Amino acid sequence: GNYVAQHVVEYGFPPDRQRVLELVLKGLEGYSKHKFASNVVEKCLTHSEETWKHDVIGVIVRNNNREGESMLLGLIRDNYGNYVIQKLLDLLSQQDFDHFIDILQPELAKAKRTGCGKQVTAIEKRMQRPCDQSLLPHQAVFGSRTISQNTTPPPPPLTADQRSLQTSSVGSVNGDTLEGATSSRKGSVEHVVPNVFEA
Repeated sequence: GNYVAQHVVEYGFPPDRQRVLELVLKGLEGYSKHKFASNVVEKCLTHSEETWKHDVIGVIVRNNNREGESMLLGLIRDNYGNYVIQKLLDLLSQQDFDHFIDILQPELAKAKRTGCGKQVTAIEKRMQRPCDQSLLPHQAVFGSRTISQNTTPPPPPLTADQRSLQTSSVGSVNGDTLEGATSSRKGSVEHVVPNVFEA
């Protein structure tokens, strides 16, 4: 089911695609909190026009003043909903991003008080955008330093450390598992490679 819906959103005919977008928008909260349907919501965010993303913010804002837990707080706290919020932050236009941040910050403060540190931290990282997004695709600005694709970082120093680049950074296979692997949010296994360029 969810794979078919994702395929329609990405490759379907415009009327079919529009129908899926309408259905997702109507059931946004429930779909965002569902293990598999949340993938469809994320695909819709990735392959929709700016107006649809703007409508998503509208749904969240309209449901933010209800009694009890607001829709946004529920999505922040949810194991799958928080990924939808992160994807939304990644894809919003600058104007919608700024507007959404104003709505998001008070709800993040509430989430922090209820012990959702991991989800809050992940969302807060997405709230930090590069200073200037008008650069060409091959450049990015972080703080006041420009990094270009043509810039090659120096190789790390050779050390006797077990995690040095001279040793294999890929874990060994042990039965059905990969040593050094962790489970992703949806149960698949992915290998964690340490960042050797961190200071």
